[in-house]
This record gives sequence, C-alpha cells and structure tokens, in this order.
Amino acid sequence: MQLVGQSSEKIIDGQAAQDCLLSLPFVAKTAGQFLIEIRKYIQFQSSLEALKNPPDTYLSPAVDILGGLDKIGNNSYTNQYQFDFDIRSLVRSATDGHFVIFPCSLSPFSFFRQETSSLVSISQDGLAQPEIYLSTDVAALSSGSTTRSPVTKINGQDVIDYLEIVAAPQSAQDPDARWNTLFLSLAATATGNSDLASLWGEFVSNDGLWPGVNGTTLEFKNGTTLDLPTLSQYNFENMFSSSEALYEAACIPSVPNNSRRATRTKREVNAEVSPTATAGPLGFPTPFIREPYNQISGYTVDDDTAVMFIPTFEGGPDFPDDQDFVFGQTAQKLVNQAVSEGRTKIIIDLSRNGGGDTSRGFDLFKLFFPSKLPYSANRFRRHDALDLIALSGQTVPVTIAGLDPFDYLNAVNADQDAAFASVEDFLEGEVQFGGNVTAISANFNFTLFSTTHVDTGPVRGFGGAPINSTQPYAPEDILIVTDGFCASTCAIFVNLMTHVGGVRALAFGGRPRSEPMQVIGGVRGSQFYGWSDIEN
Repeated sequence: MQLVGQSSEKIIDGQAAQDCLLSLPFVAKTAGQFLIEIRKYIQFQSSLEALKNPPDTYLSPAVDILGGLDKIGNNSYTNQYQFDFDIRSLVRSATDGHFVIFPCSLSPFSFFRQETSSLVSISQDGLAQPEIYLSTDVAALSSGSTTRSPVTKINGQDVIDYLEIVAAPQSAQDPDARWNTLFLSLAATATGNSDLASLWGEFVSNDGLWPGVNGTTLEFKNGTTLDLPTLSQYNFENMFSSSEALYEAACIPSVPNNSRRATRTKREVNAEVSPTATAGPLGFPTPFIREPYNQISGYTVDDDTAVMFIPTFEGGPDFPDDQDFVFGQTAQKLVNQAVSEGRTKIIIDLSRNGGGDTSRGFDLFKLFFPSKLPYSANRFRRHDALDLIALSGQTVPVTIAGLDPFDYLNAVNADQDAAFASVEDFLEGEVQFGGNVTAISANFNFTLFSTTHVDTGPVRGFGGAPINSTQPYAPEDILIVTDGFCASTCAIFVNLMTHVGGVRALAFGGRPRSEPMQVIGGVRGSQFYGWSDIEN
C-alpha cells in the first residue's frame, strides 16, 4: 500500500481508502488489552443498564454495550480496521452524543459522499408530507420552478427507507432528530467553527465513516438518475509506504505528533483561539445584535416579535476566557433592546444546538426567570472505580476538590440548599433499571462556581453575580423552536424553560409522517466527561 500523488486537499477515491484500511495488520494481544482498558472507562457511562433494558417508551433498539464488548473480544479479526469499526458501531448504537469513541484506525481517512449529493426535505405548502430534493434545487423551488424533481430511490431502494437506515446510528436518541441531521443545515455552521460536513448533513458525511458503498445512485421522480462517488479525505501529513507503517502511525502512541491528523475536523478542538466572525451567520438576515463568534444573535420578524438565535452553548479553549461572560451579556442586551423597543414576544431558536457549557444554560434560564430556581439533578452509575474515587475524596481539601464531579465535598442537592453530610449519603442512592446509582445531586454547586468564575461567566443570581430584578417576558410570550437536535446543555435549558418556566416549545422537520416529535431529541445527560477527565 502506498499513498502518493495526492492533491493539496488529499481527497482520494473512497474504495481505495477502504481497501487501504482493510489491509492494516491486527495484533490480537494489543487489541485484547485495548478492550480491557476501554471497559474501565465505559463503566462510567450512566445509561448502560437503561440501554440494555429500556422502558417501553424508548424509541430506539436496546443495546448491551458491555455484552457487545465481550462479543467483539470473542470474534476473530484479520485487520485492525474491522475491529475498530465494530467498536465504533457498538458505541454509536447507543445513539448518545455524550458517549463516543474514535478508535485509532478510523483516524487516517474521513469518508463522505460527494457533497453535490447534499439533500433537503421540503413540504410544498408546509402541510403536505415533505419530499426529498437535492439541496442545489432549493433556489429554483423557492422561485416556483416545477422542473425540479424529488428523489424517489437511492441505490434502488425507496428513498425514505434508505434514509432511515442511514439515520439510525446518528447521535440523537429520537428518530426524528436523527432524521433531521441527514440534511443540509445553515444553522449547523452558524458559528463558523463546524466542519463542512455539518453543513452538508450526515447523508453526505455519515460521521466520517465508510457508508458501505463506493457509489450512490439517486433516482428522481421524472426518471432521471445521478451517480455520485464515495470519496475520502486523507487526514495525516505524512505518506506511508506500507500498511504496517500506517498502523504504527495511527495506533502506536509513541509516534511523533507530526504524523498525526493534520486537518481540523469536528473530532478535534483547535489549540489557538478562533478568530471572531466579521458578519452574522451565513444565510441569515443581518442581526441587530450578536456576539463576536455568532454563538448568539438577535433578529426581528415584525413590530412585535424578537428572535434570539442560539446555535450552540459551546465554550472551551477555542474561545477567550471571558466568552461565557460575553455570551451572557449579549443575551441580556438582546432582551433589553427588544423590551425597550416594545417587542412583547420573543422566539428562541435552538436549531442544531448540540449543547456546550452547562453554566450558560442555567445562566440564560435565570435571565428569563430571575425568581425561579434552575433545578438540576443527576446521578452517577455506581461501580467499584466510582466508589473508590468518591471515598478517596474524603481526604481531599475542599479548596483542592473544587468542582470535581466525583467529589462529594462540594456537591449539593438538586435544590442547591444543602451539602452531603458524608460520602455514604452521596453514594447510597437506589437501584434503577437493575443497576445501582448514587443519590441525586445538582449538576454542580452554582454558588461555588459563580464565586470562582465571577469574571469569566458566573450563573446570575449566585455567588454575588448580578441579576435582573424583573422578568422580561411572560411564559406565554416566549416560544422555543428546535429541529429536535437539541442536546446536552440545550436539553437542560429547554427542560428548565418548559417545565419550570412554563414556556411553549415547537419542533419542526422530522420523518415524513403525521406524528408528533420530541423538542429535545438529543442526549439529555446532565454533563459530559472526556476519557482524560476520568483518567486525571
């Protein structure tokens, strides 16, 4: 195997990349040890028992993650790629955006269907069942053209049936939210920090994984067809003359960094602070207010209504230290201006909001409902490692423990008004779905957090952080809009606004059927902890 003569973009034939990966060697002893090690981390996933034995209302198939790891361990493999692909597929079957793994041999290539195959789902009048079109036909359709034809089949299969198969493993617990991720979305790239795959939709990108075919044929209602190749982006800087050399570069930790992934995809964060946006989100009207990264922006739709668009709650190393504070202040200014202009209603658009910093969600809720408690509650799945971590926290000074999620010393109850008297009180919860869990605790101690983040983004009303004295809008004058892909912090915020604040919510899109869909279709887990967080 040799990779030569690549273009500057390093785009190659998808089948060639797949064949390359299938030629990687497999070291059974190393793979077996890897399964042992990842199991230590996966046992922290809170939903393992619920995934294995879900309630009747759960809309996705049950999956036994730990049992699946055992099956993989008992399989016979001839290459590292198939082993890694099976692990990735097992974890993806949980359809949980907080539960992810990217095994080593999946890193050299990112697969995608040619981007001209990007699709949209369009209803002719907003009431008729939507049909599937190429995104390149949108402009003509909006101009009233009748020459554009909908897609009826993909690779010889009914278009709806085919797309439901593609949508099934996407990272949202609701089938309608997964369906919506397949299509082109300007909201997905509003901040400018997402890769182009987010714009095209998962039908094109398929999470960067091999889609199972080297080509895709679209058949249209008017009888025409369109053939599209599967392509791949090569993600390393170096070229390798053998499968063994690529295996060592991708899967052996001691390889120098310059052989690692060179391009920035949605799987990475940039070590440098992202540049600010020079204008509002692409494809949107000019906002009357926005923060520098387009993480929140304001619009008007008539003389009476303002729109607050929030495509993400994300913070982190890509942004300045005070970005949470700037986000909160922009929200405050947006609301203040809307109220001062006499706009008595506000729409909060959370399309494609996959979450971010939980503190932003709690803080934003307090902006709209300053007198209400931002109730939060989470439990941890109990197992030997978690118990040992919690027990070891008894000897850690409070000032050092900080906001460590596994340390009971600074944990508080869901009402934020009492700490845990002992580690036993923290650990001794109950049995749920056949597994032991800890007692209910808040996501974090808001007062402690706000005291330590007073200059960078506190939760208003806690730790001395200022808060508005009046509620800017009545619940009936607020409408939340999502495309179902509302996850993590977005789920926390919407849950607070609807259940505590009494706000109405509207979901749009979804599978072409006359049935309701969830407003919060993404993961509802309270917080996300990386593998390194647990290790540290």
